[in-house]
Amino acid sequence: MGKNEAQDEVKEIGDRLNKIQKFCGKQNEEMPELLAVSKGAYLHYKSGLRQMNVSTLFRLCESLKPNMNYLFYGINPEHIVLEDSDFFPAEKEYDFEMIVYILVAYLSSLSKDEIPEKIGRLQLIQGELLTGL
Repeated sequence: MGKNEAQDEVKEIGDRLNKIQKFCGKQNEEMPELLAVSKGAYLHYKSGLRQMNVSTLFRLCESLKPNMNYLFYGINPEHIVLEDSDFFPAEKEYDFEMIVYILVAYLSSLSKDEIPEKIGRLQLIQGELLTGL
């Protein structure tokens, strides 16, 4: 993928992030706090000038529960917000290596006290995922 293509993809993700924000009824002032980033960083994400890191993506998932297929690929714009059980429907294929990478990065960012609670939540999601295989 060329540099221009990558920049275009980041811009498209920023446009979809803006739509998710509006769909969820959030103001620009609320989003940086939800994502634990500066206002400038958030505005760069929305405008496509900067890519979100893994930690920011996880905070986005936890706070707004966006459909990641929509955020990354523009799939299912009419179904932006999903329930936890809808994140891994059996009829869709996912890049499990990327999911594991993101989960490991997320867990490594947690404090020792937060890990048991988050592991329990991930086990629920894992159970739903395995049921669909």
